[in-house]
Amino acid sequence: MLPFSLLFLIIGVSYALCPSYQCKPRTMPFKDNICVFYDEHTLTYRINPCEDPFQRYCIFNPLQNSTCSVSSKKSLIQKYPGEKCSTDEDCRYPYFGGCTDEICLGSIKDGYCSDSSFCSPGLYCKYNTCISQLQDGDQCTYDYECQNGSGCDGNICKKYFSAKLNEEVNTCKDNVNYICESTLCYTNATTSFSYCITPLARRNKSPECLSDNDCYSRVDRKSGVMLKSECQCGMNPDGKQYCGILPGDVEFMYYIRHLKKWYNSTEVKNCNTLRRDARQCIEEHWDEDEAVKLIFYKERVVNFANIQENDYCAETVLNADFFVLAHKMGHLTVENPHEILGSSQGSVIWLGLSLIFLILN
Repeated sequence: MLPFSLLFLIIGVSYALCPSYQCKPRTMPFKDNICVFYDEHTLTYRINPCEDPFQRYCIFNPLQNSTCSVSSKKSLIQKYPGEKCSTDEDCRYPYFGGCTDEICLGSIKDGYCSDSSFCSPGLYCKYNTCISQLQDGDQCTYDYECQNGSGCDGNICKKYFSAKLNEEVNTCKDNVNYICESTLCYTNATTSFSYCITPLARRNKSPECLSDNDCYSRVDRKSGVMLKSECQCGMNPDGKQYCGILPGDVEFMYYIRHLKKWYNSTEVKNCNTLRRDARQCIEEHWDEDEAVKLIFYKERVVNFANIQENDYCAETVLNADFFVLAHKMGHLTVENPHEILGSSQGSVIWLGLSLIFLILN
């Protein structure tokens, strides 16, 4: 189980006609509690912040209108074993003891399970029975069988990010292996051995693109490997596209640095094995400041295109969660401004943050 999927080495060229995301003109009437109006003829999303304090959430639906809602998506998610709760109804599997001492209980060791989501932290499901997670060096088939800070590399449990540059690894699929400190690997065509290689960054300084062919990485001189990310539509007024983040980009490197801290923490053991990198479990069990940093870095990588050059309404309605995280980051101690701004965002990330904070609090 990888922290999230990255799209590398894409074949072919894609040219997209991207929609525009803009604040609703003052003269444009909205009805039926609509917060986003989609105009299919002009490919434009007209956005209006929810003003009713009892229906303050706008749950975005692509290619259609969106309306203000009482609850956010997060409030509708049921909790896995090991996650915090208030009532039995909060828990995904209330029949294992429900909410006890404000924690959702799961199936205990040697208890029944149909998959690993049933099991309490420290366990995984095998042959419909919850058993202890495997130790490093044990034989495995999948990541979730190993302890929460480890993955399955060629049927052996190993710690994530533990293999150094040029160190041999057992598997290398699409040049990605999260056992490598760099997350990147290369398989020698002659020997069939796989090795960890240097993280590769985007070749072009600007992340703006017209097609995937604008999103190549630099070439690794030793292996000859070159990566290509996806040119993705953003959520900006001009319909611009942006290259996805690559492992050598500063945004990704900060994310991996803090993900490694989480995987090496004792708190990660409080999560169900399938939830080892889930935001819910990280926020509930880790130090608050550390959790904010990790979640911010991850969201910045995963949603990179969506958060570039937003106007006020896209920030406050569609991407408010990210920009609130950015606001919190502004009050934390970081090593240097790149931790927050990244390699290409500059000061744009801070536009409207004070207003967002006031609106949401």
